[in-house]
Amino acid sequence: MEPFPFQFFGRYFWAIAIGISLINYVIGRRRIVAASGLNEIQQSETLGRFGRLYLLSDIPWLVMGWGVLFGGVPSVFSFFRPQDHNPYVTYWYGSLLLLAVVNALWIMLADVRAECESFSSSVCLARGKRTPPRLSGPSNC
Repeated sequence: MEPFPFQFFGRYFWAIAIGISLINYVIGRRRIVAASGLNEIQQSETLGRFGRLYLLSDIPWLVMGWGVLFGGVPSVFSFFRPQDHNPYVTYWYGSLLLLAVVNALWIMLADVRAECESFSSSVCLARGKRTPPRLSGPSNC
């Protein structure tokens, strides 16, 4: 029989990961609220995006927890053996792949205007815009 810490971490690592993610969410939310220069609408939009990002990033841990608690996966160490063809392990890897695809699409399909304001005019030119919008303040180049 394994010692208690290994049993606990082997069975409830997914809950620990969700707890750490929740702590990061609370800290990030406080920083967004405390950020100066954001009006109420921008702050609301930013908090909404941040909340969706938090929920999306917890999907693999929820799938892992469901597999360990209800799916017959003995411990989180079984997720290191996809060759056993456990469906919950396959779903977990699928959720990681889905998360990677969604994050890549979010980056690739970002609003061109936001990119032009945030990065540099070369992004606008690479996207096919002939003249970048005027940027206020110092140049980003």
